[in-house]
Amino acid sequence: MGYIVRVDIDYYAQYFAFEHNDWWFVARRRIVFELISGFLKEPGAQHRVLDAGCGTGITLQHLAQFGQAFGVDNEPVALDFCKMRKERRLTCAALEDLPYPDGAFDVVTCLDVIEHIEDDERAVAEVCRVIRPGGLLALTVPAFQSLWSDHDVINHHKRRYRRRQIRQLLGEGFTIELLSHYNTHLLPIAVTVRMLKKLEMKLFPAAVRQVKAENTYLPRSINSLFASIFGSEVFWLKRGSFPVGLSIICIARRKGESEFLSPGTPCRGV
Repeated sequence: MGYIVRVDIDYYAQYFAFEHNDWWFVARRRIVFELISGFLKEPGAQHRVLDAGCGTGITLQHLAQFGQAFGVDNEPVALDFCKMRKERRLTCAALEDLPYPDGAFDVVTCLDVIEHIEDDERAVAEVCRVIRPGGLLALTVPAFQSLWSDHDVINHHKRRYRRRQIRQLLGEGFTIELLSHYNTHLLPIAVTVRMLKKLEMKLFPAAVRQVKAENTYLPRSINSLFASIFGSEVFWLKRGSFPVGLSIICIARRKGESEFLSPGTPCRGV
């Protein structure tokens, strides 16, 4: 979550309470952070890290393990929730016009953000600009426009992506270390649910309800199971890539004076 414009405070309050333990957020953090750790050249060093589109700040809070963590979001309400997590290195700004100098950060995360932005090309260009040569970008987005559902409407998405679109957005200035679908193991369940909902709306149009931004709390056992299933995908992402999935993850390194690949490290899923 992050970078969702003009949403009422209740929306952010739901996410603030939801993100800490919900299976999807827990597993995404595990995957992203383990992959970042694997590609950092100096994993024990103190890095300058930016969470671009930080939302209510749960990712920002965990990024402190890598060094000084900074957050930027265009929604003041979201930053108020970040402050409730005791985060202080916060900036209110649009991703299309970041108020940071070139190469200001060693690592930038942009997790499920650019699908909310009309001009995603400009936003990605700005995010890339503030990464130093040799620095890392961790980017996640929802995959496949054919999987569009109420979830996308609720969260004010503009689009879903294919891997080739991510390559195009990054351009020639980055070396892609990993570009893969993920949230793959639970894809059959998600597709089935989406199909049933579409069928329901087609058969019973009078019963179509107004889409509301409500999160569903699963029973603890199921929540833990889903977190384990989704989170376990990091094992395979360290070794290869998935051809399909609900989402796309990209780890890319900015080209420049620093060597961008460790010896013998292949680019995966490109």
